[in-house]
Amino acid sequence: MTRISDSPARPSALLQFATVGYVGIVLIASLYPFAGGRVPDPRWLWSQFTEWPRYYTYTDMVMNVGAYVPLGILVARWLAHRVGMVQAAGYAVMTGITLCVCVEVAQAGMPTRVPSGLDVFCNSTGTLIGAWLALLMGTRREEGGALDVWRNAQVGPGISGDAMLLLLVLWVVVQFKPDHWLFAVGDVTHRSLSPGIAAVHAQYSSFETAIAVAGTIALAAAVGTIARHRRWTWFLLLLLAGLVVRSLASLLFFRGGTLVLWMTPGNLTGLAIGVVAAYGVSRLPARLARPIAILAIAATAILVNAVPAANAAQPVPVELWRQSHLRSVAGAAQALAVLWPLLAVLAAIPRRSGPG
Repeated sequence: MTRISDSPARPSALLQFATVGYVGIVLIASLYPFAGGRVPDPRWLWSQFTEWPRYYTYTDMVMNVGAYVPLGILVARWLAHRVGMVQAAGYAVMTGITLCVCVEVAQAGMPTRVPSGLDVFCNSTGTLIGAWLALLMGTRREEGGALDVWRNAQVGPGISGDAMLLLLVLWVVVQFKPDHWLFAVGDVTHRSLSPGIAAVHAQYSSFETAIAVAGTIALAAAVGTIARHRRWTWFLLLLLAGLVVRSLASLLFFRGGTLVLWMTPGNLTGLAIGVVAAYGVSRLPARLARPIAILAIAATAILVNAVPAANAAQPVPVELWRQSHLRSVAGAAQALAVLWPLLAVLAAIPRRSGPG
């Protein structure tokens, strides 16, 4: 006889998953849109690293520092379970410097990216700050701490619980993209609409509603697969965070954008229906939430890719989208949105334990 469960004896892998996941986000954001691939001229590359860049902004410098602070914290805390905290902080700094140098060298082969020694300095400074903050958090080598205490009390056991928790955080990050579809994931066509187009085309309004319903139910079911308590509260907090991030994306990436640009009749109808359905889903046990999550995630991806093309429906980005580092952040969100359904389905599939 076999039973479906997650082994509670397995130690938490949340910190490891978070570290690897964040490194992936940094790489995607730094190398987006992955164009080019030529071998850079060593002399030109050296001049880029040693000379002060011709074009830079203080906003970009702050973003370059801030992007690597979490990396320093995560790597140091992860390695602290294996070596001393001071050694872990040193390894974290070396990891950050190595990563940013490799990224800048890779950018030198891309026509859309420009390597810079200033970026290496800012990234390294961010890693150093993160490692220092990790030192302030404590010097214990053993597993544990506030994060593990909270995770063990609130999240289901096993690797699938750690993975789904990280994916729920990434779901919020995924909302930061210039995309008309609310809560859409798995979109490989990248067909979006100019604001207001769906309001005058019933066909697109229907797709808006269906995608919003499926995406909202998928979120509630994904929460239901791991949350031990207060699933409805989890769902509402994640939903609110996703809407805030989506509102900021609407404000930044569309000409004349506002915080409420996503509030079309189709999206609002789908959101209302989805929230009502999500309340029922949040009351279900995890063994029932898993198949619902898989079906809802798959339905969201299928619907967003089934939207017919429309020549009159094109997104209208602002100049910030073309030039700022926000372009890289949104590009990373789009790439993650493509990968998210596959990873979430794998995390939602129940693991079979041995006979018992």
